[in-house]
Amino acid sequence: MKELNEDGRFRQRLRTFKLRETKGGHLSIWERGGIHKNVGKATLIATPKGNKPVAMMVNLYDEPNGRHALVQVHKDFIIAYATVEYGTEHIGLYLVKRLHRQKKVLNAILINEFYHGEWTYPLEERFEQIVQAMHKILSTRDCIEPVFVEIPPERMELIEQQKNKIKSQKE
Repeated sequence: MKELNEDGRFRQRLRTFKLRETKGGHLSIWERGGIHKNVGKATLIATPKGNKPVAMMVNLYDEPNGRHALVQVHKDFIIAYATVEYGTEHIGLYLVKRLHRQKKVLNAILINEFYHGEWTYPLEERFEQIVQAMHKILSTRDCIEPVFVEIPPERMELIEQQKNKIKSQKE
């Protein structure tokens, strides 16, 4: 894969991610990804303490392995970005350092990396949940649902209604 060096490590220590600005002016990024035919990639977001962020929007209409949930991001949030090819996972944990509202990008630095079956540094306890979620999304063929976000109960009801409506339209 183009994103990896010959030794299996990510090429970029500083990575740029695209941001989306909501109508309310919130800078956000999509939780996205999954696996299709043994190849895939994914992006998950965590709070600075490693907790699930609250989803601003859940996307039920995108393609499999596409955009699942829109999450507002801030400085010091964690972004887990991963690729998988035929069972070999490469996971990078990035710390958000700067958000550029005008350019609609954020800069993040690589703080830990999983390659060749092990972490560069011992995995901090606060990252265990997001890493488990990353393994889940990278093993889910044609993923269509959010994996690592909190969904408020009132939104959950609407999501269930929308899911049922979509299912009935397909039948």
